[in-house]
Amino acid sequence: MSAFPPRMWPMIALCALLSGCSLNGSYPEVVDPNPAKLRFVANVDNASLMLFTAERCQGYTTGVLNNVFARDTSRRVGMSFAPPADARGYLEIKLKPEQPAFLMVCGSPAFNLTPAPGAEYELKVDSVKSRCVVSLQQVERVDGKTLRTSLPLEHKGLAACTGTSPIFPVVPLPDTPQRVVMIDRIINASITADMKVDSAEVTRLRRPPDKLEQQISTRKAQLWFTFPEEYWAQYRRNFRTFDHEMSQVNAQALARYREEFGLRLRQFDDQTLDAWQGPVAEQLTQEMREFYLSTDTQLAHQAFRRLVTPMAELDDQYGVCLRSTSCWKWNVH
Repeated sequence: MSAFPPRMWPMIALCALLSGCSLNGSYPEVVDPNPAKLRFVANVDNASLMLFTAERCQGYTTGVLNNVFARDTSRRVGMSFAPPADARGYLEIKLKPEQPAFLMVCGSPAFNLTPAPGAEYELKVDSVKSRCVVSLQQVERVDGKTLRTSLPLEHKGLAACTGTSPIFPVVPLPDTPQRVVMIDRIINASITADMKVDSAEVTRLRRPPDKLEQQISTRKAQLWFTFPEEYWAQYRRNFRTFDHEMSQVNAQALARYREEFGLRLRQFDDQTLDAWQGPVAEQLTQEMREFYLSTDTQLAHQAFRRLVTPMAELDDQYGVCLRSTSCWKWNVH
Protein backbone atom coordinates (compact mmCIF):
# COMPACT_ATOMS: atom_id res chain seq x y z
CA MET A 1 0.00 0.00 0.00
CA SER A 2 1.22 3.48 -0.84
CA ALA A 3 1.02 6.48 1.46
CA PHE A 4 0.54 8.71 -1.60
CA PRO A 5 -2.10 8.53 -4.33
CA PRO A 6 -0.89 7.32 -7.78
CA ARG A 7 -1.19 10.81 -9.29
CA MET A 8 1.69 11.93 -7.06
CA TRP A 9 4.15 9.20 -8.10
CA PRO A 10 5.62 11.10 -11.08
CA MET A 11 6.20 14.12 -8.84
CA ILE A 12 7.87 11.93 -6.23
CA ALA A 13 10.10 10.41 -8.90
CA LEU A 14 11.06 13.84 -10.21
CA CYS A 15 11.77 15.02 -6.68
CA ALA A 16 14.09 12.07 -6.13
CA LEU A 17 16.05 12.92 -9.27
CA LEU A 18 16.53 16.60 -8.55
CA SER A 19 19.47 17.62 -6.40
CA GLY A 20 17.40 20.34 -4.74
CA CYS A 21 14.98 17.82 -3.26
CA SER A 22 16.67 16.41 -0.17
CA LEU A 23 16.30 12.75 0.66
CA ASN A 24 16.22 13.85 4.29
CA GLY A 25 13.43 16.38 3.84
CA SER A 26 13.33 19.86 5.35
CA TYR A 27 13.30 18.96 9.05
CA PRO A 28 16.41 20.52 10.66
CA GLU A 29 18.77 18.92 13.14
CA VAL A 30 17.72 19.67 16.71
CA VAL A 31 20.42 21.05 19.00
CA ASP A 32 19.43 20.48 22.62
CA PRO A 33 21.30 19.08 25.64
CA ASN A 34 18.52 16.57 26.36
CA PRO A 35 16.40 16.07 23.24
CA ALA A 36 13.61 13.57 22.80
CA LYS A 37 14.03 11.04 20.01
CA LEU A 38 11.51 9.56 17.59
CA ARG A 39 11.82 6.57 15.30
CA PHE A 40 9.35 6.43 12.41
CA VAL A 41 8.85 2.86 11.15
CA ALA A 42 7.07 2.50 7.81
CA ASN A 43 5.65 -0.75 6.46
CA VAL A 44 3.84 0.91 3.54
CA ASP A 45 5.10 2.29 0.22
CA ASN A 46 6.11 5.95 -0.23
CA ALA A 47 5.71 6.70 3.46
CA SER A 48 6.45 10.15 4.81
CA LEU A 49 6.21 11.85 8.18
CA MET A 50 5.29 15.53 8.35
CA LEU A 51 5.87 17.52 11.51
CA PHE A 52 4.26 20.89 12.28
CA THR A 53 5.22 23.31 15.04
CA ALA A 54 3.96 26.72 16.15
CA GLU A 55 7.05 28.25 14.50
CA ARG A 56 6.47 26.46 11.18
CA CYS A 57 2.80 25.98 10.41
CA GLN A 58 3.57 24.86 6.83
CA GLY A 59 5.33 21.86 8.33
CA TYR A 60 8.59 19.99 7.86
CA THR A 61 9.19 16.86 5.82
CA THR A 62 11.55 14.17 7.09
CA GLY A 63 12.23 12.22 3.89
CA VAL A 64 10.43 9.44 2.02
CA LEU A 65 10.68 5.74 2.90
CA ASN A 66 10.06 2.70 0.69
CA ASN A 67 10.02 4.65 -2.56
CA VAL A 68 10.87 2.76 -5.76
CA PHE A 69 12.64 5.76 -7.28
CA ALA A 70 14.96 6.73 -4.43
CA ARG A 71 16.90 5.25 -1.57
CA ASP A 72 15.55 5.71 1.94
CA THR A 73 16.64 8.63 4.05
CA SER A 74 19.58 7.80 6.29
CA ARG A 75 18.42 9.85 9.28
CA ARG A 76 19.64 8.19 12.50
CA VAL A 77 20.04 9.58 16.01
CA GLY A 78 21.38 6.61 17.98
CA MET A 79 18.34 5.35 19.83
CA SER A 80 18.75 2.95 22.74
CA PHE A 81 16.63 0.12 21.31
CA ALA A 82 16.67 -1.73 18.01
CA PRO A 83 14.03 -1.22 15.30
CA PRO A 84 11.40 -3.94 14.80
CA ALA A 85 12.63 -6.98 12.90
CA ASP A 86 9.80 -6.57 10.39
CA ALA A 87 10.51 -2.90 9.60
CA ARG A 88 10.59 -2.26 5.84
CA GLY A 89 12.10 1.17 6.37
CA TYR A 90 12.67 3.62 9.18
CA LEU A 91 14.14 6.99 10.07
CA GLU A 92 15.06 8.66 13.33
CA ILE A 93 14.91 12.32 14.36
CA LYS A 94 15.44 14.40 17.47
CA LEU A 95 12.60 16.48 18.89
CA LYS A 96 12.70 19.63 20.97
CA PRO A 97 11.57 18.58 24.45
CA GLU A 98 8.32 20.03 25.80
CA GLN A 99 7.57 21.74 22.48
CA PRO A 100 4.11 20.76 21.16
CA ALA A 101 4.24 19.20 17.71
CA PHE A 102 1.56 18.06 15.28
CA LEU A 103 2.39 14.92 13.29
CA MET A 104 0.80 13.61 10.10
CA VAL A 105 1.43 10.21 8.51
CA CYS A 106 -0.04 8.61 5.43
CA GLY A 107 -3.18 10.72 5.31
CA SER A 108 -4.40 9.32 8.64
CA PRO A 109 -5.89 11.77 11.15
CA ALA A 110 -3.03 13.90 12.48
CA PHE A 111 -2.17 13.92 16.16
CA ASN A 112 -0.35 15.94 18.81
CA LEU A 113 2.81 15.02 20.67
CA THR A 114 4.58 17.01 23.36
CA PRO A 115 7.78 15.01 23.91
CA ALA A 116 9.35 14.72 27.34
CA PRO A 117 13.07 15.56 27.79
CA GLY A 118 15.24 12.56 26.96
CA ALA A 119 12.24 10.37 26.10
CA GLU A 120 12.26 7.96 23.18
CA TYR A 121 9.27 7.19 20.98
CA GLU A 122 8.45 4.81 18.16
CA LEU A 123 5.84 5.77 15.58
CA LYS A 124 4.75 2.96 13.29
CA VAL A 125 2.53 2.84 10.21
CA ASP A 126 1.13 -0.43 8.88
CA SER A 127 -1.49 -1.33 6.30
CA VAL A 128 -4.68 -2.85 7.72
CA LYS A 129 -7.64 -3.49 5.41
CA SER A 130 -5.96 -1.27 2.78
CA ARG A 131 -5.81 1.64 5.24
CA CYS A 132 -2.85 3.19 6.97
CA VAL A 133 -2.93 2.47 10.69
CA VAL A 134 -0.64 4.44 12.97
CA SER A 135 0.54 3.50 16.45
CA LEU A 136 2.70 5.48 18.86
CA GLN A 137 4.66 4.10 21.80
CA GLN A 138 7.03 5.53 24.37
CA VAL A 139 9.94 3.14 24.78
CA GLU A 140 12.25 2.79 27.79
CA ARG A 141 15.17 0.57 28.67
CA VAL A 142 14.83 -0.68 32.26
CA ASP A 143 17.19 -3.29 33.75
CA GLY A 144 18.27 -4.35 30.30
CA LYS A 145 14.70 -4.82 29.07
CA THR A 146 12.74 -2.77 26.55
CA LEU A 147 9.45 -1.52 28.00
CA ARG A 148 6.80 -0.08 25.70
CA THR A 149 3.82 2.07 26.61
CA SER A 150 1.16 2.72 23.97
CA LEU A 151 0.11 6.37 23.75
CA PRO A 152 -3.27 7.67 22.56
CA LEU A 153 -3.33 9.69 19.34
CA GLU A 154 -5.01 12.96 20.29
CA HIS A 155 -6.06 15.52 17.68
CA LYS A 156 -5.87 18.99 19.22
CA GLY A 157 -4.16 21.00 16.48
CA LEU A 158 -1.86 23.96 17.15
CA ALA A 159 -3.51 27.15 18.36
CA ALA A 160 -0.73 29.31 16.88
CA CYS A 161 -1.44 27.88 13.40
CA THR A 162 -5.21 28.38 13.39
CA GLY A 163 -6.44 29.56 9.98
CA THR A 164 -3.10 29.11 8.20
CA SER A 165 -4.20 26.10 6.09
CA PRO A 166 -6.93 23.45 5.79
CA ILE A 167 -4.92 21.40 8.29
CA PHE A 168 -5.45 24.18 10.83
CA PRO A 169 -8.91 25.56 9.97
CA VAL A 170 -10.23 28.95 10.95
CA VAL A 171 -11.91 29.53 14.30
CA PRO A 172 -15.51 28.22 14.13
CA LEU A 173 -18.39 30.67 14.09
CA PRO A 174 -20.21 31.07 17.43
CA ASP A 175 -22.94 28.56 18.24
CA THR A 176 -26.57 29.63 18.33
CA PRO A 177 -29.60 27.43 19.05
CA GLN A 178 -30.51 27.56 15.35
CA ARG A 179 -26.99 26.64 14.19
CA VAL A 180 -26.77 23.75 16.66
CA VAL A 181 -30.03 22.31 15.29
CA MET A 182 -28.86 22.62 11.67
CA ILE A 183 -25.47 21.07 12.41
CA ASP A 184 -27.03 18.16 14.32
CA ARG A 185 -29.45 17.58 11.45
CA ILE A 186 -26.61 17.41 8.90
CA ILE A 187 -24.53 15.05 11.02
CA ASN A 188 -27.45 12.74 11.84
CA ALA A 189 -28.42 12.53 8.16
CA SER A 190 -24.86 11.52 7.23
CA ILE A 191 -24.68 8.56 9.62
CA THR A 192 -25.22 5.32 7.72
CA ALA A 193 -26.51 2.06 9.19
CA ASP A 194 -23.05 0.51 9.46
CA MET A 195 -21.87 3.47 11.56
CA LYS A 196 -24.60 3.26 14.19
CA VAL A 197 -23.88 1.57 17.51
CA ASP A 198 -25.39 -1.92 17.38
CA SER A 199 -26.11 -3.35 20.84
CA ALA A 200 -26.07 -6.89 19.43
CA GLU A 201 -22.61 -6.30 17.97
CA VAL A 202 -21.40 -4.89 21.28
CA THR A 203 -22.60 -8.05 23.03
CA ARG A 204 -20.96 -10.27 20.41
CA LEU A 205 -17.58 -8.59 20.88
CA ARG A 206 -17.69 -9.38 24.59
CA ARG A 207 -16.92 -13.08 24.35
CA PRO A 208 -18.81 -15.16 26.94
CA PRO A 209 -16.85 -16.89 29.73
CA ASP A 210 -17.18 -20.33 28.13
CA LYS A 211 -15.56 -19.05 24.91
CA LEU A 212 -12.65 -17.60 26.85
CA GLU A 213 -12.22 -20.85 28.79
CA GLN A 214 -12.25 -22.75 25.49
CA GLN A 215 -9.52 -20.41 24.21
CA ILE A 216 -7.48 -21.06 27.36
CA SER A 217 -7.85 -24.83 26.95
CA THR A 218 -6.59 -24.56 23.39
CA ARG A 219 -3.71 -22.39 24.56
CA LYS A 220 -2.73 -24.91 27.23
CA ALA A 221 -2.65 -27.68 24.63
CA GLN A 222 -0.39 -25.57 22.39
CA LEU A 223 2.16 -24.92 25.14
CA TRP A 224 2.63 -28.54 26.26
CA PHE A 225 3.76 -27.52 29.75
CA THR A 226 2.04 -26.36 32.91
CA PHE A 227 1.87 -22.79 34.18
CA PRO A 228 0.60 -21.70 37.61
CA GLU A 229 -2.98 -20.54 37.93
CA GLU A 230 -1.71 -16.95 38.45
CA TYR A 231 -0.62 -16.94 34.80
CA TRP A 232 -4.06 -17.93 33.54
CA ALA A 233 -5.83 -15.54 35.90
CA GLN A 234 -3.87 -12.64 34.40
CA TYR A 235 -4.46 -14.06 30.92
CA ARG A 236 -8.22 -13.90 31.55
CA ARG A 237 -8.03 -10.34 32.90
CA ASN A 238 -6.04 -9.17 29.87
CA PHE A 239 -8.54 -10.57 27.37
CA ARG A 240 -11.57 -9.34 29.31
CA THR A 241 -10.09 -5.85 29.22
CA PHE A 242 -9.41 -6.23 25.49
CA ASP A 243 -12.95 -7.46 24.80
CA HIS A 244 -14.39 -4.50 26.70
CA GLU A 245 -12.24 -2.03 24.76
CA MET A 246 -13.16 -3.61 21.42
CA SER A 247 -16.85 -3.41 22.29
CA GLN A 248 -16.45 0.37 22.74
CA VAL A 249 -14.64 1.04 19.45
CA ASN A 250 -17.75 1.72 17.36
CA ALA A 251 -19.19 4.18 19.89
CA GLN A 252 -15.84 5.96 20.27
CA ALA A 253 -15.36 6.25 16.50
CA LEU A 254 -18.86 7.66 16.11
CA ALA A 255 -18.30 10.16 18.93
CA ARG A 256 -15.09 11.38 17.28
CA TYR A 257 -16.91 11.57 13.95
CA ARG A 258 -19.61 13.76 15.44
CA GLU A 259 -17.05 15.98 17.15
CA GLU A 260 -14.87 16.44 14.06
CA PHE A 261 -17.79 16.90 11.66
CA GLY A 262 -19.35 19.44 14.00
CA LEU A 263 -16.09 21.36 14.23
CA ARG A 264 -15.84 21.58 10.44
CA LEU A 265 -19.49 22.51 9.96
CA ARG A 266 -19.21 25.37 12.45
CA GLN A 267 -16.97 27.16 9.96
CA PHE A 268 -19.90 27.65 7.54
CA ASP A 269 -22.45 30.45 7.73
CA ASP A 270 -26.15 29.91 8.45
CA GLN A 271 -27.23 30.11 4.80
CA THR A 272 -24.80 27.37 3.74
CA LEU A 273 -25.81 25.13 6.62
CA ASP A 274 -29.51 25.61 5.93
CA ALA A 275 -29.15 24.61 2.27
CA TRP A 276 -26.33 22.05 2.71
CA GLN A 277 -26.13 20.62 -0.77
CA GLY A 278 -23.87 20.76 -3.79
CA PRO A 279 -20.16 19.93 -4.32
CA VAL A 280 -18.91 21.37 -1.00
CA ALA A 281 -21.42 19.35 1.01
CA GLU A 282 -20.72 16.17 -0.96
CA GLN A 283 -16.95 16.53 -0.65
CA LEU A 284 -17.01 17.19 3.10
CA THR A 285 -19.43 14.34 3.72
CA GLN A 286 -17.14 11.97 1.80
CA GLU A 287 -14.10 13.24 3.70
CA MET A 288 -15.89 12.65 6.99
CA ARG A 289 -16.91 9.16 5.92
CA GLU A 290 -13.25 8.40 5.30
CA PHE A 291 -12.41 9.99 8.67
CA TYR A 292 -14.85 7.65 10.41
CA LEU A 293 -13.52 4.51 8.68
CA SER A 294 -9.92 5.48 9.40
CA THR A 295 -10.73 6.30 13.03
CA ASP A 296 -12.63 3.05 13.54
CA THR A 297 -9.72 1.00 12.17
CA GLN A 298 -7.23 3.05 14.17
CA LEU A 299 -9.09 2.56 17.47
CA ALA A 300 -9.36 -1.20 16.93
CA HIS A 301 -5.64 -1.40 16.19
CA GLN A 302 -4.82 0.64 19.30
CA ALA A 303 -6.94 -1.70 21.42
CA PHE A 304 -4.99 -4.66 20.08
CA ARG A 305 -1.69 -2.91 20.74
CA ARG A 306 -2.81 -2.37 24.34
CA LEU A 307 -3.42 -6.12 24.57
CA VAL A 308 0.05 -6.90 23.19
CA THR A 309 1.81 -4.98 25.96
CA PRO A 310 0.45 -6.89 29.01
CA MET A 311 0.50 -10.21 27.13
CA ALA A 312 4.15 -9.76 26.17
CA GLU A 313 4.97 -8.78 29.75
CA LEU A 314 3.10 -11.84 31.04
CA ASP A 315 4.86 -14.27 28.70
CA ASP A 316 8.21 -12.66 29.48
CA GLN A 317 7.58 -12.94 33.24
CA TYR A 318 6.83 -16.66 32.99
CA GLY A 319 9.48 -17.48 30.38
CA VAL A 320 7.03 -18.64 27.71
CA CYS A 321 9.24 -17.51 24.83
CA LEU A 322 12.14 -19.57 26.22
CA ARG A 323 10.06 -22.72 25.86
CA SER A 324 7.80 -22.09 22.90
CA THR A 325 7.64 -20.07 19.68
CA SER A 326 3.94 -19.60 20.41
CA CYS A 327 4.36 -16.58 22.64
CA TRP A 328 3.44 -12.92 22.68
CA LYS A 329 6.18 -10.54 21.58
CA TRP A 330 6.51 -6.78 21.29
CA ASN A 331 6.76 -6.77 17.49
CA VAL A 332 3.30 -8.31 17.06
CA HIS A 333 1.15 -5.90 15.02
